[in-house]
Amino acid sequence: MQQAEPADVRDRLRFEHGDLLHLDGRHHGHYDLVCCHGVAMYLPSLAETAAALVGAARHPGGLVSILTRNRAGIAMRAGMRRDWTAALAGFDARYYTNRLGLESVRADEPAEVQAALAAAGATTVAWYGVRLFSDHWDGEDPPADLDALLDAEEHAGRRDPYRALAALTHTVAELA
Repeated sequence: MQQAEPADVRDRLRFEHGDLLHLDGRHHGHYDLVCCHGVAMYLPSLAETAAALVGAARHPGGLVSILTRNRAGIAMRAGMRRDWTAALAGFDARYYTNRLGLESVRADEPAEVQAALAAAGATTVAWYGVRLFSDHWDGEDPPADLDALLDAEEHAGRRDPYRALAALTHTVAELA
C-alpha cells in the first residue's frame, strides 16, 4: 500500500510493527500520529491499550486515532438482521462473536474510550460512528448506489443520535 503513494508522501511516513502492549522505550513519545484501527477489541484491556497508544504519541501535540467496536452496535446489528433474540441479548452484551467466528471480542462504549484516553493524558477532539447502515450485511455485494450509501454513512457518523448506534466508533485524541 505504501509503495502506491507518491515519493514525497512515502518519505514522510514510517510504519512500525510491534506488540502495542509491550513497546520498548524507543517508542515512548515518538510518533506524531498513532493509529489503532480494529485492534483494541482483541486486546485484554481498553485502559492498557489507551495508555500504550498515548505513551507512543509525541508530547505535546501528538494525535491518537482509535477505532473500536461500539457496544450499542451489538444489538443494532442483530436488529438490522431481524434476529430479535440476539438483539435482546445484545442490549446488555459486553462481548460478542465477530464475523470471523472469534468469541469474546470486547465492545466498548464511546464514553469509555474517551475516558480511557483522558486517563492516559489525551483529550478527545472528535469521535465518529462507522458502519451504521451497512454493518448487518454479510457477504452481500455493495448496492448500485454505493456513493449514496457512503454519503449517508458519513452524515450518520457525524451526528447524534446516529453515530452512537454505529457498529464501530472512531475516536481522535490529542496530547496536551
